Amino acid sequence: MGTFYLGLSMAGTVSAGTYTGGTLVELHKWLESWEHAKKNGVTVKATRKTANYNVGDPVHFTKEEVPQHNVKIKSMSGASGGGASAALLIAGLTTGNIEKLLEDAWMSFDVKKMLDTDDLADQQPVYSMLNAKPIDELKNMMMNQQWGSEDLAAKLNYLDDNVEIFLTLATYEGIPFQTSPSRGNGVSYGVLRTHLDYIKFNFTKHANNPSTNTIPFAHDLQFRANKFFKDDAGWKKFFEACPATAAFPVGFRPRKLTRTRKEYDGKLFYFNYSISNPHMDYATIKPAWPEDMLPDEEFDMYYIDGGTFNREPHDLARASLIQSLKLPGNQIPYSGPDTNACVILIDPLPNNFDPQKKPGQKLDGLPTFFKQPGYIIGALADQGRFRPDWIEKALDETYYSRFLVSPIRRDEHGEPYELPLASGLLSAFSGFIDKSYRAHDYQLGRYNTFQFLCCNFGMPSDNVVIDFYKNATDDLKEKYEAAGWFMPKGEHEEHSHCQVIPRTLDPEQINSVQPLWPAITQSKWAELCELALGRAKKLADVITNFGIADSMLDNAVWSFVGKKKVKKALEGIKTELVKYKLLKDY
Repeated sequence: MGTFYLGLSMAGTVSAGTYTGGTLVELHKWLESWEHAKKNGVTVKATRKTANYNVGDPVHFTKEEVPQHNVKIKSMSGASGGGASAALLIAGLTTGNIEKLLEDAWMSFDVKKMLDTDDLADQQPVYSMLNAKPIDELKNMMMNQQWGSEDLAAKLNYLDDNVEIFLTLATYEGIPFQTSPSRGNGVSYGVLRTHLDYIKFNFTKHANNPSTNTIPFAHDLQFRANKFFKDDAGWKKFFEACPATAAFPVGFRPRKLTRTRKEYDGKLFYFNYSISNPHMDYATIKPAWPEDMLPDEEFDMYYIDGGTFNREPHDLARASLIQSLKLPGNQIPYSGPDTNACVILIDPLPNNFDPQKKPGQKLDGLPTFFKQPGYIIGALADQGRFRPDWIEKALDETYYSRFLVSPIRRDEHGEPYELPLASGLLSAFSGFIDKSYRAHDYQLGRYNTFQFLCCNFGMPSDNVVIDFYKNATDDLKEKYEAAGWFMPKGEHEEHSHCQVIPRTLDPEQINSVQPLWPAITQSKWAELCELALGRAKKLADVITNFGIADSMLDNAVWSFVGKKKVKKALEGIKTELVKYKLLKDY
């Protein structure tokens, strides 16, 4: 009986976090149900017609017949809202309320609070377009979660004893590295800076079995009986890091995190595993900070959204798997039969819903002064998503060490909709408009993940770990096929496959039926427009300060310029919402 290891990588979400939440809940339910079936046996409905079974017939498995290999979550990485989802997942597993946290936390965002003006005051700095109050409320809610007396995570066989967790960050200041070429006559290139940062945590199921991976430095996360999360330094840092990785530029205010010098030794460790045949150990490279800095010396760093430079941090999850499992050749075996680990990238916004246009049509002429910041932010986000190594492997069907879960909705003819997520408009901010949008995306996450685990997440039937089909009797092989655990190879396929996580639960309403598309009323939209106008006016008042004539000039600027521009922008948003049937046109 072998073990297959998972690295979960959660891409940036903005308002589409409920999709990631639905995906993680469905994955958890499959793993939990399978563990129960291993001990008790299970009966599932047939999904394939065989000689002795029709679709829908009950298929009975004794506990000895249920596949006994292990699947363990070994590493996690997250950017932006994906990082927050990683935190909600691990907190939910250790407190036993995973579904409540992953659904309710994302559903709790109130757009009215985002448009509130209580964060804006005259003579005070402005940090963001939207009020970050809902994010702070979520952070405080997590801080005030409390453990019971029982260590629930310790009983989860599908959670490894040590799970490494990485949250990406983007630092304004940058991390400096001194470069002096060996054949450059001792002349330095000077200081090069990377603004791509991250913070690492290590969740340990058993206090007497800590991780031996000390590079890069990790904050410890452990069970604390009857304690609040806020009372533990590691967990407190964990939840403080969530708003920092989710601080979308301009939209939400930047965040400050207190770091220590020792966190930055080995900061480039993942380069060892993402560069083919590296000739040096990147973990030995240290930042070019003053040499007299002590390892525990603290300093403040200021961050924006971790997805700015690394929106899909599968590289961190993959490097963690390679390092912690000590995989030969510094790579995860990918051929299929030899694969014993993989990274699943959960990405609600793989294309960020950007309809194709001809070159030169995306911009409306030469960008004006006020439009340039928006284009720059968009360019940074796009560049953070463009990963040539992932594209190369994703197009190669022989690779079994990388999988992708992303949203898809189909019409009555089976054709995919152009916009699968209600949160996919307005640079993925549209989900904040209404709770019903996020509810749809949560259900779609459950639905898509059920299909993914059933039909796509498989290994060749001669896999070194997923080997339950090899030596089964003919009768048992037929039962495996009827249940869908074994999938015969198709006409153009090289391998037959077995489900990595055997389906031991039957479909439910939420995960087997495509959710209904949501739409808000015109009255709801009018209410939000009034709130948006109110916040925009307050922003204009605070930003434009003309001294003695402040009030009169502010009103003039707002009445003749600002208000018209905001109304025009809201009309553009309304047009998009109506076009994609998210707003009723009556």
